[in-house]
Amino acid sequence: MKKIMNYAFPVYWEKLKVLFLIMRLFSLLMLVGTLTVSAKSWSQQTKIDLQMQNSSVGDILMSIENGSRYLFIYDAGVINALDKKSIDVKGKNIEDVLNHLFKDTNVAYRIKDRQVFLYEKDTLPSVLFSEQGQIGVKGRVTDSSSAPLPGVSVVIKGTTNGTITDFDGKYTLANVPADATLVFSFVGMKTQEISVAGKANISVIMAEETIGLEEVVAVGYGTMKKVNLTGAVEQVTAEQLETKAAANLGLALQGLIPNLNITIDDGNPVKNPSFNIRGGTSFSGNSFQTGSPLILVDGVPMQINDLNPIDIDNISVIKDASAAAIYGARAAYGVILVTTKKGKKDSTPNISYSSKFSIQKVMKDPDILSSVEWQQGYMNAKVLNGGNFSSSDQTKLDMLINYANNPETAPVYYMEGSRLWWVANVNPWEEAYKDWAPMQDHVISLSGGGARNTYYASLGYRDQDGLLDIGDDYRKTYNASMGFSSDVTTWLNIDTKALFTQLDTKKPQGQSVYEEDTTFRHLVLYAWRSLMEPKYAPANSPVGAMPTHRSLNAYLNDGHIRSASQTLMLKIAATVKIFDSLNFKTDFAYRSVQGKDKLFLPLVWRVEKSWTPFTEGYSTINKTFSKSDYFVYNAYFDFNKVFKDKHEVSGVVGFNQESYKYGSLYAQGLNMITESVPVIKLTTGSQTILDNESHWAIRGAFIRFNYIFDNRYLFEMNGRYDGTSKFPTASRFKFFPSFSAGWRISEEKFMEKTKSVLSNLKLRGSYGSLGNQDVNNYAYISTYGLTSQVAHIINGTRPIGITAPGLVSADLTWETATTLNFGLDATLFNKLTLNYDWYNRKTKDILTAAEKLPSVLGVSVPQKNSGVMRTTGWEFSAKWNDKVNELNYGIAFTLADYQSEILRYSGNPQKLISSLYEGRKMGEIWGLVTQSLFQTYDEIAAAPLQKRYYGGVWRPGDVRYQDINGDEEITPGLSTVADPGDQKIIGNDTPRYQFGLNTGLSWRNFDFNMFWQGVGKREYWTNSYYYWGYIGGADASGPTWTYYNSWTPDRTDAFFPAFKSASYNKVTQSRYLLNAAYARLKDITLGYTLPKYLTKKIKVDNIRIYASGYNLAKISGTPDILDPEILTDDSYAQVHYYTFGIQAKF
Repeated sequence: MKKIMNYAFPVYWEKLKVLFLIMRLFSLLMLVGTLTVSAKSWSQQTKIDLQMQNSSVGDILMSIENGSRYLFIYDAGVINALDKKSIDVKGKNIEDVLNHLFKDTNVAYRIKDRQVFLYEKDTLPSVLFSEQGQIGVKGRVTDSSSAPLPGVSVVIKGTTNGTITDFDGKYTLANVPADATLVFSFVGMKTQEISVAGKANISVIMAEETIGLEEVVAVGYGTMKKVNLTGAVEQVTAEQLETKAAANLGLALQGLIPNLNITIDDGNPVKNPSFNIRGGTSFSGNSFQTGSPLILVDGVPMQINDLNPIDIDNISVIKDASAAAIYGARAAYGVILVTTKKGKKDSTPNISYSSKFSIQKVMKDPDILSSVEWQQGYMNAKVLNGGNFSSSDQTKLDMLINYANNPETAPVYYMEGSRLWWVANVNPWEEAYKDWAPMQDHVISLSGGGARNTYYASLGYRDQDGLLDIGDDYRKTYNASMGFSSDVTTWLNIDTKALFTQLDTKKPQGQSVYEEDTTFRHLVLYAWRSLMEPKYAPANSPVGAMPTHRSLNAYLNDGHIRSASQTLMLKIAATVKIFDSLNFKTDFAYRSVQGKDKLFLPLVWRVEKSWTPFTEGYSTINKTFSKSDYFVYNAYFDFNKVFKDKHEVSGVVGFNQESYKYGSLYAQGLNMITESVPVIKLTTGSQTILDNESHWAIRGAFIRFNYIFDNRYLFEMNGRYDGTSKFPTASRFKFFPSFSAGWRISEEKFMEKTKSVLSNLKLRGSYGSLGNQDVNNYAYISTYGLTSQVAHIINGTRPIGITAPGLVSADLTWETATTLNFGLDATLFNKLTLNYDWYNRKTKDILTAAEKLPSVLGVSVPQKNSGVMRTTGWEFSAKWNDKVNELNYGIAFTLADYQSEILRYSGNPQKLISSLYEGRKMGEIWGLVTQSLFQTYDEIAAAPLQKRYYGGVWRPGDVRYQDINGDEEITPGLSTVADPGDQKIIGNDTPRYQFGLNTGLSWRNFDFNMFWQGVGKREYWTNSYYYWGYIGGADASGPTWTYYNSWTPDRTDAFFPAFKSASYNKVTQSRYLLNAAYARLKDITLGYTLPKYLTKKIKVDNIRIYASGYNLAKISGTPDILDPEILTDDSYAQVHYYTFGIQAKF
């Protein structure tokens, strides 16, 4: 049976096996959790070892508290009156110990969770166990020097009931539930929560809070206090992500970390945002590259956009080489470390549920010309071009006007001889998109733990409908996460983790050129088609209600691409405690990704210029099956020890091995016999089968050494000896070191008097190198090709031939990125945190085209490691947190910039400006300088000759270009840096000064968050038909604002040239360069947490409801028709949405 299933249904059978495995793991985890939580109460699972001789009962109880986390509540007078006791127990539960301790006394006990109430027999205070029992509580609040603290807020948790301490630090609260928790808070002090547990007197010593000093950040193979970091590392916490309304984790991270650049292609739900850290990384072919960082989820490379934000504990972004060096070959351009949540020891089961519903809408419907307006513009264009329109043009205009005024009765077409003309008035944008589309998310998690075990599990589901109205368009995500950790012994911990994600997507697909990626451009191309053709011919037409040739009709009959993928990650890790300061850690992880894609493209019969139906291409069915396996193994020692209270030494040394294998199978068939049974076997046209396999592996040894002297001087060294299968044996291995140091100036004695103002000041610097293995898996192997174009015929057939292998570089090796980084961190008034970094990253040995050789060589010149580029940049962040009475607020601002430049490139020795060249900066835009628009023929005759640059006949209303080099004609010269003619650098489309501004407020049970994100400087040249309309050619329609702001004899001060098809008016130039800087209200959220007294009645710990909006507004210099984050006309519309959600904890 198993063999039959594997043979007949390979992907589905593998999918079922994965699901069965997930179900088994989940069942096992739930069973373990149930046994841990339900079968083992506190009194059963906590064992006590205690040996004391002739000690007071009070001292014995204190020893039990310190060793077991039990809390004893009693009348001191009763306990102190008891005789001294001796006790010697090992592995006993609390009942056995108490029975022994109070044998032959008048003391009894009652246990409730971790609280043990002691009382005299027959006098149990009912208040301790009454749910309605209330008491009065009083006490005194002091600082660490015993000085009273006036103005401290004392509030019953979950309510608005409270008070503040008086001048002597004293407070009194009446009607406090015996099982309540008091929250003590004061600016500059750590907030404390104290369980009342029936006590009538609670005094508190508050400790000073130094912002961020105790924060722990994930780094390579470990964690580190943020205050001790010497590299450039930023962290995002779970709390920051919980307030975001974004559709996925990638969008939620946008703007939170300076120089974490997140790019959005468009609003398509099928697509994911891409990541980059610190700008330009390399260059290849004719373009700069902004490479992606290494993304690790619990140490395993994974896609993070489909993770549940509720599963995330924190995300660390490692930016510089010193911090990333330990990861070696894949981390040349930064690392994103995602740590998922775990259960907590000694905690009862915690259930969290989150649900939200969103309404998605297209951000902006472009104001496109009507069919009548376009026809009028088309006829005027002929006049502006020196000609005149025809009577046929006038007839069509009259028919269009007639239909626009009488759409119910006027004909939608007319015949001119055998030519069929359509005269509808259609807005294709409105037909392409729905008014709105729903999106919903549901996530439930369970966590907890006992004295030695912890567990965490979650299930998630997201259903996002797309906004396209031309076919099904959706993205569905299913998540499961499970983790279990156990202290098997005092020296051994076992940690397991399983993550599963299933992603199902569907998008419409049309025939011929009308594929999904170009549909949006075709909404305005060929106005006589997009504006004037109705969706269907009238029912009384010669062909009945047959579809017309308008672009959206290519999607009729449910042409689509449907994709499904399953990602499974399994990990097991062990920690062996050798000494208190030395651990051995090892882990093994496996990640499997299986994918299936299916294209179904039926025939769509249509009519357009005559009543003869036609179709395009073939009915097509193709399928792709893919599978990848990734294995990761790590083994390392972790050491940390403090000597003589001043010398802290820590380090990591270990081994890493990773391997990746990928395989795919593609099959296609043309001309389906019947489209109701879309299988390849039932096709009569050509059938194609292709397969692909590849693999690579890396192996490395790594080390990190840290030394901290007196919490003032910080030193760190990282290194990795790395090898990859992607290079020849001789150059496969290389060592990449890094060094960093920091000086905590604020800890110096001469800074003691500034502590109240400057609690932290640190200067740091780093220098290191990293290798990059991101090249073709087999770039160093010369390969043959196959061809059927052999000239000779042998035995009546033309045999398959083999082409000569290309040349490869014998010394192909690592691309190396070396980064110098300086940073400054400061904390002022325990409220304001400032961070600044400057960096210089130099990438050398970039694989580029070599110098050209004579054509007699016969083959192309191999690439070689010769390119060099430099990226410099800086980043700044500021955070302010404060409290005014009951109002807590925080403001966070990030700002970053970078520029990249080529320092060495041998592939363009002439320095043609149309390609990359030495000295070129990333994003440079070369073009002409616009002087004005010509107004008269005399002005044209007197101006420098225009048409030498771009052929054409200049007329009034055309663009006048500036003669920069003074040769009385507009020319491109040699189009080189040395001779660009009248061209110059007119702008740069690299996003500069990217920023984020986040504001958070909380008052009583309300919370509010607002987030702005944007770009401070960017120029952009667009050829978009949405911008240029008919001026851009292709009979495009375009926006009304272009048409009504174009030159005419009566509108000589217009911005655009004459509304006619003239390519020479659309040459890259300064006048129409877009200002693509923008600020966008990315996210705004208002939440309310229900009072505790309400949720308690329904046995719920916490309920929060909220409403939020995403992409709500923007400030931008770009026209509304182009979104400043997308700026293309062939992309899915940008989306905004409104969300309503609820979060509950049990």
